[in-house]
Amino acid sequence: MEEQIIVRERLRLLAIGFYVKGAVGAIFVSFLLFHFVFMLGFSFMPESAWNPPPKSATTVQSLSVTPSPSPRPMNQGPPVVFFRVIAGVIGVIILLGWTFGGLTIYAGRCVQKRTHRLFIFVMAALNCPFIPWGTLLGIATFMLMQTPVAKREFGLA
Repeated sequence: MEEQIIVRERLRLLAIGFYVKGAVGAIFVSFLLFHFVFMLGFSFMPESAWNPPPKSATTVQSLSVTPSPSPRPMNQGPPVVFFRVIAGVIGVIILLGWTFGGLTIYAGRCVQKRTHRLFIFVMAALNCPFIPWGTLLGIATFMLMQTPVAKREFGLA
């Protein structure tokens, strides 16, 4: 009976760990929204914003010894597609981060409700590469969920 109380408390703490890890991950990836908005904003800048203002007619142009057959090239801005591709990549990273954070939070809910044991294992394994907290969460999940008392909590054994 005492061991069951200890395992229930550890499962409660494990669920809180999944909640916190998922929320922190989703918030962390949300900082990329700033970059996404700026890249998207740059892609909608008009071409004239990239070119320097024309020189006034009052300035005296120096005469060159050999005239140039073509006018000097104007500075051109970067291609619009560059900014849109970068914004798209950042947007995909944001969506993947939010999805991963949401799934991690859902894994915490599954621990709390004692359902979807395999899903909890999958999310624990996917969190392991995120050193140090994801690794700690994953290892703690694997160690706790393999005990006979935890298996009984999930309706196994």
